[in-house]
Amino acid sequence: MFLSIHIGNYLKGKSCSVFSAPIDVRLAENTFTDEETINVVQPDLLVICETSKIDDRGIKGAPDWIIEITSPSTLKHDFGTKLLLYQKYGVREYWIVDPSTKNIHTFGLDNYGKYNPGNSYKGEDIISPGIFPDLKIIPNEIFTT
Repeated sequence: MFLSIHIGNYLKGKSCSVFSAPIDVRLAENTFTDEETINVVQPDLLVICETSKIDDRGIKGAPDWIIEITSPSTLKHDFGTKLLLYQKYGVREYWIVDPSTKNIHTFGLDNYGKYNPGNSYKGEDIISPGIFPDLKIIPNEIFTT
């Protein structure tokens, strides 16, 4: 909840919005219809800056930022399948929050549409998403609230 509130407060007055699960995100090639879209995910948190992607069925297209809260049962899926899927469809920033290790892993798209090798943060580290460099998040604040 801390992340959702913190990000939501930061986005007040900006053109972006934060959403939390359950909300469907439909990822497909631009030429695909909704019926042809097979990649439907429900990220724990997401930020959308293009309001045209929001419709009555959720989000159509890549959010600007996705945050997944992982668990032992979803760890492999979050670091494997979802990471590749989000990269393929152009999610600019992807974070994986791991409550068991109290780490936050961040991935941002490079100029070639590939995620950087990723960084891991914990404790009093200060994280700023690439898309919002003035937003500051400290892992200890997330895991103690």
